Amino acid sequence: MNLLYLLLFVMFVRGVAALITTNRFPPKAVVEVTHTRGSIPTFKRLRGRNYTWLRAWIALFTGNPDEVAVVQGMRMLAVPGGAELDFGKGRVPPWSLERMGQTFTEMKEMSPQMANFKLIWGDQLENQNVPGLSIRLKKSSSDD
Repeated sequence: MNLLYLLLFVMFVRGVAALITTNRFPPKAVVEVTHTRGSIPTFKRLRGRNYTWLRAWIALFTGNPDEVAVVQGMRMLAVPGGAELDFGKGRVPPWSLERMGQTFTEMKEMSPQMANFKLIWGDQLENQNVPGLSIRLKKSSSDD
C-alpha cells in the first residue's frame, strides 16, 4: 500500500512540475484568418480546450505536453515567443511566410532535415493554393 501512495505522490509532484514547465499560448493569443483581401477577418483562439492541464498531471508517463492548436490544417505547438509549425510525416503546408519571402516547400528543399519551423508573433502566412487566404499570428486580437 505504501508503494501506491509513493507512486501517487511522485505523480503529483511530477504533474506540478509539468504544469510549471509546459509551454502554453498566452491567454488572448489568436490567429487572424482573412479569406479574401479586404474581407473582415475571423479570429481563432490558440489557447483552447485540448486538456493540456490534464495531460500535465499524467506527465510522469508521457513527458511535458506543450499546448497544440490546429489552424487551417497546420499543427502549431506553443513555444516561448510564438508558435512552432510541425511538419510531421513529411507533409509541408502550401503556405508562404511573408517575413522570409519563401514558401515552406522551398525552405524544406533547402533544408531537408527541417521538421519544425518557428513562427514569431506577428508573422503572416499566405496560402499558395487559395488566393487571398492568409493567417496572422497575434498575441491578442487587438494587436496590429
